[in-house]
Amino acid sequence: MKTRPIIPVVLFLSVVSLQAATSYILDFNTQSNSPGLTFDGNYAISPYTGTVNGTTVSLYCDDFNDNIYYGQQNVTVYSTALTANSASIDDDTRYGVNNAPNSSYTAGTQLYNELAWLTTQMRAQSGNNATTNDIAIQEAIWTMTNDTSGPDGAGPHNASTELSGSALTNATDTTAQGYLNWITDAQNANTNGFAAQSGYATLVSSDWYIVTAVGSAGCTIGSNGSNGCTPGTAGTGDVTQEFLAYYSGNGGLLTSNVAGSSTPEPASFFLIGSGLLAGSILIRRRSNKTSL
Repeated sequence: MKTRPIIPVVLFLSVVSLQAATSYILDFNTQSNSPGLTFDGNYAISPYTGTVNGTTVSLYCDDFNDNIYYGQQNVTVYSTALTANSASIDDDTRYGVNNAPNSSYTAGTQLYNELAWLTTQMRAQSGNNATTNDIAIQEAIWTMTNDTSGPDGAGPHNASTELSGSALTNATDTTAQGYLNWITDAQNANTNGFAAQSGYATLVSSDWYIVTAVGSAGCTIGSNGSNGCTPGTAGTGDVTQEFLAYYSGNGGLLTSNVAGSSTPEPASFFLIGSGLLAGSILIRRRSNKTSL
């Protein structure tokens, strides 16, 4: 009698472990001639425009090594809230806690919070040096997510031209500072819990989402393949840059991640295999007993 519920319980646990994040569609709408686009050398910097399942968002590149085509449409992505649990961020983004793109910096939830703080400052820039600071902030983000083992791993795109000025005293100040100062600012903000600091805009975590191509989750470069993460395929099909998406509308943006939801792991397949095996053994034993 005790064996009867074992099969459904084992199978139920296996199915739960295979619960996967929901995917959505990203349309990247920025074109090379879009009004107001700023360039760092030959590279267009954030923000860009796009939609996630038809909802308009501002997109900020947090991915130094990968690319996206101007106007690329129908990219299958995970949309992970910055406020999601750490397991969701680890499973469904490029830079999970065990997948640091750059050993000089952190990864996982802490990294994404620092990146979102930086993009928040980019949104707040105005004044005579707003463009200079926007470029420096983008360089800071690229530096922190640059996997130096990749084909484009020499460093930030334009680091040699960056400023080394002192930290800003006001988010709308006309003083410009370099990308290394911005990195330090983000780390200090993290230490202080991203609480309001004099001269800097406050991070509102609920306004930010991590938009990651499904085929790129867990890869600091390129896409998942039979031999692991493979560089050189970014910008094709569903393998693109990762972005931080800003959306402050009521109800929040569609998200892939809720408590308990995660991308299937190899252990999940082991569990379901074990469940099926256990079930078949029990059924066989019951059949044998019936035939005797």
